[in-house]
Amino acid sequence: MAVTEQTAVSPEDVLAQTLRKADAFVTVPGTLEELYRLGEVKADFIEGLIYLHMAASTPHERIFVNVLTDLNVFVRTTKAGTVFGSRTSVDFGPDYHPMPDILYLAKDNPARVEQDRIVGVPDLVIEILSPSTRRLDLVDKRQLYRQYGVPELYFIDPVNGEVVIDCLKDGEYETFALQTGSFESRVLPGLVWDAAQLLNA
Repeated sequence: MAVTEQTAVSPEDVLAQTLRKADAFVTVPGTLEELYRLGEVKADFIEGLIYLHMAASTPHERIFVNVLTDLNVFVRTTKAGTVFGSRTSVDFGPDYHPMPDILYLAKDNPARVEQDRIVGVPDLVIEILSPSTRRLDLVDKRQLYRQYGVPELYFIDPVNGEVVIDCLKDGEYETFALQTGSFESRVLPGLVWDAAQLLNA
């Protein structure tokens, strides 16, 4: 009789298989150690909960690639700092490790860049909303970014056709919602975004 060798399956492998089958993000209790053992999985850690995200939709990824490319070209051309993509965690302390879609660090930003995370406050955070993550991004993570004083926040909402912008000025946030027209970044003077182009990337 043939003997089949069985390979032990780790909790991380089970979790990855679950994510591939999920139609929305999955929320599980966990620790920071468990979060970083997941490796390349996109996940946020907020107050003892790990928010694990499904694979992004193709419309989400088209917007992501175009916005990331445009931002990175501008930042590299002007030598303004560094741009990071959606697998970079931001360490706000032991309870808060969000993973934004895109973030920018100015060259004089004192945040520490480590192998698996950014320790400190980015200058710009960009989130691309999807139906399954809308509340997490626009309410929970937005509140967290504001709490820690991220100077500029963009929430690109292709479903509702608008870009929501939060800008920190004199200790208070100003909020703009654009469906059309253009706006210039305050943290990157000279970088002008077109709302319609962002939404239809």
